[in-house]
Amino acid sequence: MRLSPFLFLAACSIGAPLAGPDLEAAAAGEGPYIAVATHTRYARGQQKAFGELVDAVNAQMDAQPGFVGRALRARVGGRERWTLTVWEDEASLEAFAYAQGSHADAMAQSATVIDGVYSARWEVQPDELPIPWSEALDHLAEVRSTPPWDD
Repeated sequence: MRLSPFLFLAACSIGAPLAGPDLEAAAAGEGPYIAVATHTRYARGQQKAFGELVDAVNAQMDAQPGFVGRALRARVGGRERWTLTVWEDEASLEAFAYAQGSHADAMAQSATVIDGVYSARWEVQPDELPIPWSEALDHLAEVRSTPPWDD
């Protein structure tokens, strides 16, 4: 996983701010957009495999019509990872998430590579971009108060 040189530390996590090829245009656009935050923990011994899947998914995302931007976050010294993505609309998000490609391959390997994952999805207005990590984490907390691997 490649992180931006503009990083910040928060609660023992390190994350990059939301960035992307169409983020500036989206902030001046009409919206609403679709934001998705995920929280994942890769399985023990699967760091390399997880990283390779993330790199492939990011490459697919960069080429995906309707992709606006993303941010990545990681637990320092841990196996937890977060993503935050923004999409022009539901159709763009669905085409990326469920069509053939690296994301579909990653989902097929998830039983081996990850311990668990959950996500939150919400609408974002142009003036709310870029989304701060605090907001994404709040949306995730509304979905689950604790991660599935803590159950």
